[in-house]
This record gives sequence, C-alpha cells and structure tokens, in this order.
Amino acid sequence: MGIKSEFTGTKRFQLQRQLGSGGFGSVYQVFDQERKTIVALKTLHQTDAESLYRFKQEFRTLADIHHHNLVSLYELMSDEDQWFFYHGASSRGKFSRISLE
Repeated sequence: MGIKSEFTGTKRFQLQRQLGSGGFGSVYQVFDQERKTIVALKTLHQTDAESLYRFKQEFRTLADIHHHNLVSLYELMSDEDQWFFYHGASSRGKFSRISLE
C-alpha cells in the first residue's frame, strides 16, 4: 500500500470541490447521494498500517465529541482501498475546519 491518488468521487459521493489538503489527508465537499445533502469528506493520503491506525483514531476521538456548535461525524468507511470519513455542515450551513495533519 502506498500514496493514493486524488479523490475523484464514488457512486455514493459526488465530488464538488477540494476544501483543503495537508500531509495526512485531503478534505472535499461532496454530495452524498444516500443522505441527499452536501457533506465534507476527509480522505487518507497513505494506506499503510500506521497511517490507517492514526486515521481511525482521529475519527474515534472526534466522534466522541458532541456540542451544538460542532458538526457531527457520520461514518468511517472505505471504498475499495480508499479510506475516508465524512461530516455535515454546521448549524450555520458552513463546514468547520478539519485537521489536515
């Protein structure tokens, strides 16, 4: 496993635009065909065991945080060998800043 190419979308997630990128992953604005809404989707650049472990830990840590001013994480998933998690917009209709490192 190695460095993944840029996310181009899946059957479920229709790519709209890239929101940001860092050493660990990239964040995209996508349309979720299942939920019928726009969500932010964070992808993992590298799929080696250590990177995947850190990515899963980040999701678990963020998923446990609940506050009315923060977005909710929805799901950690993979499509073939691409790993990602996603969340919705804030109550103000804007995406929060997601850690890219």
